Amino acid sequence: MIWLILILGLILRLISLNQSFWLDEATSATVVKTLNFGEIITKFSPGDFHPPLYYLILKAWSIPFGVSEISARSLSILFGLGTVYLVYLIAKNFKTKSFAVSAAILLATAPLHVYYSQEARMYAMETFLVALSVFIFMKAFKDGKIWQWLLFSISLVLVGAVDYLPLLIIPVFWLYSFFKARGIGYYTKLVLAHLPLGIAFAFWSPTLTGQLSAGLSVESSSPGWWKVLGQAGIKEVALLPVKFMIGRIGFDNKIIYGVVVGIAALFFGYLIFKSVKVLKKNSLNFYWLAVPALLAFIIGLKVSVFGYFRLLFILPAFYLVVTLGLYQVKKKYFPILFLGLVFLNTAFSLTYLLNTKFQREDWRGVVSKIGGSPVVFPAKSQREAFLYYNSNPNVVEPEKLNKNMESKEFYLMRYVADIFDPEDKVKNKIEEAGYKKAEDLNFNGVVVWRYEK
Repeated sequence: MIWLILILGLILRLISLNQSFWLDEATSATVVKTLNFGEIITKFSPGDFHPPLYYLILKAWSIPFGVSEISARSLSILFGLGTVYLVYLIAKNFKTKSFAVSAAILLATAPLHVYYSQEARMYAMETFLVALSVFIFMKAFKDGKIWQWLLFSISLVLVGAVDYLPLLIIPVFWLYSFFKARGIGYYTKLVLAHLPLGIAFAFWSPTLTGQLSAGLSVESSSPGWWKVLGQAGIKEVALLPVKFMIGRIGFDNKIIYGVVVGIAALFFGYLIFKSVKVLKKNSLNFYWLAVPALLAFIIGLKVSVFGYFRLLFILPAFYLVVTLGLYQVKKKYFPILFLGLVFLNTAFSLTYLLNTKFQREDWRGVVSKIGGSPVVFPAKSQREAFLYYNSNPNVVEPEKLNKNMESKEFYLMRYVADIFDPEDKVKNKIEEAGYKKAEDLNFNGVVVWRYEK
């Protein structure tokens, strides 16, 4: 049965896989395309906000498979399917095989998991590694074998080498251990299992310090971007359960959006409520879901890290808790509720997969339209995807805009202009140079204005 589930998950994740890279994905592809393994660590990582392991793995993956949209995203598909399998194994340790099958089906069709299993970024990989660390911890907690603790130790190092926020899973292991009140021998093994991670971060600390310094400087240098990164607030808290339920889709009509979210909330909310009955027996799942989210929110009050996509690594716990709720209802209601959840998951997933409106920014379309025409970007950080697709870009720096320019046509990149050019300085400079806006173009979120003289 699990193989059929994995095939279902694979089919969903292969649909629309060839959509254009968006900005951050283009960064991933450019890094592995232009830098070698050593340069990724020494040249790229100090200016990035993530550890380098994902880029190193993607670099190795690109050697035989290349860095096209399909090949780069296929790596994330593997990690996504691996997470579905791990949820199946984790669930089998808690309850019956049928329970494990139910949990795996829900994650295989989960709209948010499908979306990020198709993204050439580190989120699917870190979710897989967190689930792996939970699975190995469960085995080590139960059996206490040295080799299990060694594997658990390695899994923590791998988690920390991919991203920093998923390390919030560590308090989950300690909290669970505290309430289970194990002996001194157990706690000794638990402490020792964290030593390799501590040693790794000791070596990495100079780079980490630089990354933190650069990240925190964004608050003063670009306040708008700081908020987008994930500053904790009421909106971000509300988005977490909404996106976990319906994924990355949305509706312009607020009434329709409210009805859709309301229907999903009735299903998921009821089952999470029912799952509380077995909280004590399944506390690890609840800790996995709640503790990292709470800690990320607290950190997010000072540092912009609280975003639903950054917390993808707790999504498996969300579906494990929901499945626990399913198994607390009367048997005659189980098929209705389970099929209802699968229908909602599949419907939300297909809405994203089959409707380009909900898919990623179309930078490929931007380049196809603009070609070699002159284009100006208010900020250099906007260019990565454009340069990835354009082998012969004609980029004009904002400071070189003047009335003596000979070009009769001009393109202004308005992509998140409220962040990169909130005072419209570049727009005003173009118009002062004698150009008038002739066309407003939108490539799935990438807004471009065409000017003529």
